[in-house]
Amino acid sequence: MKHTPLASLKGGILFAIALCLIMLSSSATFSQISGERLFEVTASKHLFGASVDILAYHPEVQSCKLAFYHAFKEMERIERLLSSQLSTSEIARVNRNAGREPVKVSYETFALLKRAVRFAQRSEGAFDVSIGPISELWGFSSEREVVVPAADSIKALLWLVDYRKLRLNAKDTTVAFTAPGMRLDLGGAGAGYAVDRAVALLKAKGLKNFLINASGDIYAFGRKANQEKWRVGVQHPRNAEALLAKVALTDHAIATSGDYERCILVEGKRYHHIFDPLTGYPAEGSASVTVVAPTSEEADMWSTYVFIIGYLKFRQQKNHPHIKALVMASDGKVEYDAELRRDFELELLTQGSNGE
Repeated sequence: MKHTPLASLKGGILFAIALCLIMLSSSATFSQISGERLFEVTASKHLFGASVDILAYHPEVQSCKLAFYHAFKEMERIERLLSSQLSTSEIARVNRNAGREPVKVSYETFALLKRAVRFAQRSEGAFDVSIGPISELWGFSSEREVVVPAADSIKALLWLVDYRKLRLNAKDTTVAFTAPGMRLDLGGAGAGYAVDRAVALLKAKGLKNFLINASGDIYAFGRKANQEKWRVGVQHPRNAEALLAKVALTDHAIATSGDYERCILVEGKRYHHIFDPLTGYPAEGSASVTVVAPTSEEADMWSTYVFIIGYLKFRQQKNHPHIKALVMASDGKVEYDAELRRDFELELLTQGSNGE
């Protein structure tokens, strides 16, 4: 099967490529595409806690491998800046100094936080990068067993979740929280930004046809060697062996937020890692939200936001013409933006309705 699925993604995206990209270490392979002087080059590296895979079609193998090397190094650099799991990162330093003193960060980190806060304002707090205390309480990102916290424990931390208590000083690029115990949690936005930086670097190195998959943050640029668009499959949230839909991409990003990869079932109720900042509990109403956007950073933030507010509220907003969503609700209802069929050749593999 030449164009079948592929590697498991962040909230449930699978992508269709000619050869499997699952490799255990940073490496590269190639084979000449029949009839064309293009080589298929693949590489993989462990970053952001998961595998990052790149596939490209390029006339020169060594220059392509070198571009991959620089792209991975750039993503490593960003992980060192933004990962809250690394004690030396700028985000970790901000968290340690919450309520104590401002922390000077790089312009790059400052700019990302500024965009995240602006998005939080736009979402009226439904998306909030200060969700860290709640994320840490539930522990889906830790190695300990996840249990449902006591209601009193959640309530006691909710006051710490408020992006308006994050102080950004543009004069000296310092970041500060107003209260001890507050924590940044960028979620997938950090990985999405890293993908965008890698995309910019690969373009600058002359690559014209490639796909990056950073554990579900996917960006497709150009086309495959046969001039077809890149085909991306969206995993069905209730059937790990099935696809919900397929989308054709070029020069766009795609990301999925879902309730099925990091979750527990307690007395038949599903608890997952995407939290509503207003309640401190996992957001209800959505099972899977896939967003197509111009950048991976945008796809990440919007998929989280739409997962929390639901498709109806998303459609009622008129200020996001560049964002397209495919949503499966918790009750199995599937809805999507009509433009996904027109512009991205959406092939829905289960019954659904468009947003016209």
